[in-house]
Amino acid sequence: MTMAELGLTNSAGTKFKGKALSRPQYHRMLKNPICYGTICYGGEHYEGKHEPIISKALFDKCQEVLAAKSQPKVHDLYKPYFYRGLFRCGECGCFITTETQKGHNYLRCTKRVKKDCSQPYLREDDLSDQITDTLARAAIPDAWADWMIAEVEKEKANDVLAAAEAEAAIKKDIDGIDQKLDRLMVGYLNNLFGGDEYRERKNKLIAEKQGLSEKLTIVAKNRQSRFEPVRQFVLELKHAGIVASQGSAQEKRDFLKKVGSNLEIVNRTLRLVPRHAWKLVVDSGRFAQPNPAPSHDGAASVGETDHNYNVAERAGFEPSEHLRKRRPFSAFENSNAPKRRDSRSL
Repeated sequence: MTMAELGLTNSAGTKFKGKALSRPQYHRMLKNPICYGTICYGGEHYEGKHEPIISKALFDKCQEVLAAKSQPKVHDLYKPYFYRGLFRCGECGCFITTETQKGHNYLRCTKRVKKDCSQPYLREDDLSDQITDTLARAAIPDAWADWMIAEVEKEKANDVLAAAEAEAAIKKDIDGIDQKLDRLMVGYLNNLFGGDEYRERKNKLIAEKQGLSEKLTIVAKNRQSRFEPVRQFVLELKHAGIVASQGSAQEKRDFLKKVGSNLEIVNRTLRLVPRHAWKLVVDSGRFAQPNPAPSHDGAASVGETDHNYNVAERAGFEPSEHLRKRRPFSAFENSNAPKRRDSRSL
C-alpha cells in the first residue's frame, strides 16, 4: 500500500491537491527535525511545543539510510578493491591504485603527476599485515585500560562531589540576589529612594544573577561531560587490540582511519600521522621509544621513560612477553618530518 493510499497527499490550496507526494517532498519531510520535536528556523534549532511523532534515535537512523542511498554507485565494471582511494604515494602524492596480477592484488602509484615515480608495487596481503601490526602497536593491554578506567571513575566521583558543592554555593548566591531584589522592591514602594536609583540597582542585580546562572549551567555541563571523552578514548585504546587480533579486514581498515590521517605508502611501507589524542599515545607510549634511554630511579627498565607505563607496572600490570618483543611504531616513524618528493632522497 502506498503512502497516498494511506492518506498522505498534497494539501488543499495547491494545484496538486489530493495528488501523491513527489520523491523530493518525501526527502524534505524525512529530513525535517520537526518530526522529533525540534523546529528549524533560519538554520537554528528551537525546542518545539508539539508532541514528537518519532524519536530522535529513529530520525538519526533515517538520516543514515538516506545518506547511504545518496552515495554514488560503483559501476559493475570496477572491481571492489578493498583499499580503493584510501592511500596516497609518499613520493609524488598521487593516489594509490590497485590491480590484479596472477591472482593477487597489488597496490601501486597512479603516476598521474610524476611519470617517473620510483615507488614499487606492494602486495595487498602485505599491506593488510602492516595495518594489523599498526593497530596492535597503537593498543594497550586490557589490564592497563581497566586500571585507567577505574582511575577515571575515581576522579569522576570526586569531581561530582566538588561540582555539587560548587552548584550549591552558586545557588545560594542566586537566592541571596533574589532576596536583595525583594528588599529593593519593598524599599522602592516605601519611597526610600527614587525610580532612577531603583532601576540602577535592579539592573546591576539582574546582571549579576544572569552571570551566576550561566556559571551554574557551565558547572553542570562540565560535570556531565568532562571525563567521558577520556573514558571513551581509553576504551578505544583497548578496542584497537581487539580489532587487530579478531577484527575483519573492513574493521581494521575503518579503525586505521580513526587512528591516523595522511595515509601514505613509501617503499612498500605504510606511513600515517596520528590523529588528535592518538598522537599522545605514539609520542609518549613505551613502544614509541626506539632509542635506549639512561636508567632512572623508579624506572621499569633501561630505556623506559614513560610515566604511565612505570605507574602501571608498579601497580602490578606487567606487559606480556609478546608486547615486550614488539618493534617500535613503523607506520608512525618520521610522522612529523617534512615530506620528501625527490625519489633520490627516499
